[in-house]
Amino acid sequence: MIRVPYKWAALGLLWVTYFLLQGTRQIYGVTIPQIKADIGASDLEMGMVASAFFMAYAVMVPFGGFIADLFRRKWVIAAGAALFAIGVFSASFASSLGLLL
Repeated sequence: MIRVPYKWAALGLLWVTYFLLQGTRQIYGVTIPQIKADIGASDLEMGMVASAFFMAYAVMVPFGGFIADLFRRKWVIAAGAALFAIGVFSASFASSLGLLL
């Protein structure tokens, strides 16, 4: 059996990463009224924003799995979390529907 001295730290880091990413995805439903008021969007437009996010997510998950088969998983997880964080951060500065999409 291979002994990995940092396996619990790695598991903890993965759990925290997953928790934060899931929380970020779920908070969208709570913030819809504030986002809608800030950018002056209609219900239809907010539905388009939600659909665009989930379609992009659905397309990228299998692609991420393919990339994880080619490269080291820890780097793929780190890169995916970083790209997601950059996207969430940049979306927070969106002042119109076009920028949000």
